[in-house]
Amino acid sequence: MPHLLSAHYGNLQTCGSVWVCPVCASKIASRRRTDDLTPGVENWTGQGNMVFLATFTMQHLAGDTCSEVLEAITNAHSEFWRFRAGRRIKQVYGIAGKVRSLEVTYGQNGWHWHYHVLLFVRDKLSLSQVEDMHQEMAEHWQYVVSRSGKFADSVHGFDLRHSDRQVVDYVSKYGSEGEGKIDTWTEAHELAMSTVKRSARGGLTPFQILGLSLAGEERAGQLFLEYVEAVKGKKQLHWSKGLRKAVGLLDEKTDEEIATEQEEHAYLLAQLDREHWRLIVENAARGELLKVASLGDQEALREFLSDFGINAYYPEV
Repeated sequence: MPHLLSAHYGNLQTCGSVWVCPVCASKIASRRRTDDLTPGVENWTGQGNMVFLATFTMQHLAGDTCSEVLEAITNAHSEFWRFRAGRRIKQVYGIAGKVRSLEVTYGQNGWHWHYHVLLFVRDKLSLSQVEDMHQEMAEHWQYVVSRSGKFADSVHGFDLRHSDRQVVDYVSKYGSEGEGKIDTWTEAHELAMSTVKRSARGGLTPFQILGLSLAGEERAGQLFLEYVEAVKGKKQLHWSKGLRKAVGLLDEKTDEEIATEQEEHAYLLAQLDREHWRLIVENAARGELLKVASLGDQEALREFLSDFGINAYYPEV
């Protein structure tokens, strides 16, 4: 029996939605982090360049709809780079490309949308240059946000951090509520896992809202539907033109392609038919089945499935 680290299901129909499906979102986000963001950042910094993590957010009110806040920050972020000041910032500080990711939480003040943007900067900037870039970007962000009638303060509206895999500046709480577990997130985690990670600021992530809805909270269900409508047709992770080639990556796969991919070097432990799968679903045993399978013990898996009256096919491993 080979040493197994995890287990997953195969040959199931997938939706490929990074926004609204917890199963697909987890797989897509993890794969984009390990296959794209992490090697992309490592390749770029390995050539003597720098990567910065910029965060853009703006004022939002409890009465604003999810779509209204999303449209406002999307338009402001587009104007940020399109206006002369934004083009100057790119030129002066050698920003060769960007990877942007959208994230949202819901709290007492309503929907809180924000952009996380990786800035790939040519060469090394001095400390004074970094400080100047931070100030110029913060002031320019305040300006473009004000044009939409919104507000972004100098402290919370914009943040710029140097991303380094050895010294990770951006640390967020991650894990079960109440455990106080602190996990370190690299810049690649922060972008790719934005839809699935637990909020570090006390707000609810979309899938936490979905969980409350499944628990019977009617208001949570209404909020999740509002969110689903807002993100329809939106892209969660976006690479600027030519950047993937510059950091040595192949063409980008679609969310749907990633969701349907099977893990390489995976072993088939058991094969279930349609009726077997129906029994697992009806007994809410999908998660527990994966835990047992992750042990890599085919006999334990056989015993678990037999408790549900399932006589599956077990190939030699």
